[in-house]
Amino acid sequence: MKGLNLIEKEDLFGRTKQYIDELDLNEVSPPPFKDKAVENIQTSYTKESLKIIDAKDFLGATPPPIDWLVEGVVEKKNLVMLVGAPKTAKSWFSIELGLTIASGGDLFNDPLLLGNGRKGSVLFCFLEDGKYNVQARVNALAKSKNIPDVKDLDLMFRFGGGIDIGDPQKAIQFANAIKEIKPDLDLLVFDPFRNLHFDDENDSAKIIKIMENLRNIRDITGAAVLVIHHTRKPASTDKANPGFTIRGSGAIFGAVDGLISMSSINDINAEGITNNVFVRVKGGREAKPFSVGLHIIDGSDGRARLAKWKVESVIL
Repeated sequence: MKGLNLIEKEDLFGRTKQYIDELDLNEVSPPPFKDKAVENIQTSYTKESLKIIDAKDFLGATPPPIDWLVEGVVEKKNLVMLVGAPKTAKSWFSIELGLTIASGGDLFNDPLLLGNGRKGSVLFCFLEDGKYNVQARVNALAKSKNIPDVKDLDLMFRFGGGIDIGDPQKAIQFANAIKEIKPDLDLLVFDPFRNLHFDDENDSAKIIKIMENLRNIRDITGAAVLVIHHTRKPASTDKANPGFTIRGSGAIFGAVDGLISMSSINDINAEGITNNVFVRVKGGREAKPFSVGLHIIDGSDGRARLAKWKVESVIL
């Protein structure tokens, strides 16, 4: 405003103020944001890449029937956690389940726990049990299930550590290797969970990643994945909420498709052990709680020679 006298300055100020007073600020829009990086990010997504489904396609589709490996207990292509306190025969349970699926029979030879009638394939990954103890247990249970030659079943075994599912890349490499070895695998067993990773079980952020890796293994292999884990100290609410019994972060229960919780009625001894079993299945009708006993007869070397599970009662 240099060179203007006082009158000219006052006139300019007055005209500027009048213009501002008459201006409708609601009609003024800011210029569009032109950040190229943001534009590229926004346009890189599509309906298909985001996997968005219209109601017509989603709600109008007929869901396939549930493909049970054992009805009400384990569904095919599910991630299931088998939990219980130490010495509750969890490993024995997993072998019984594997033999049931491989032979096409019923779980515990019980007509209420039906297998699917098809002979399947099973891979056991025992990360701490000795191979000859496992061998004895498999042979002992096969006799009680009237399997004439257990060697003819489609069973595979792996012993020892070396599996780290805490690392996403290693988990995917493992899954791809299993898919190549056995493309039609029905059940993959990990025993126990604590030997599968090196992280803190109470760290939710880390456990969420581990469980995501397990789901990736499930999806890549196309198998049901059974993971054996321990429970914390029991509480009065455990019967109604067996998912709360799992040791570690609550993210474990939130990530699984199913849960089998074993609670021992008596301590394991020379004659065996009895457990109450509670099943949770997120995608179908689960088996009613039941009590099942494992009776074991050892040979002269202390290893199992005969072993038999028997459902003793349904828990009301």
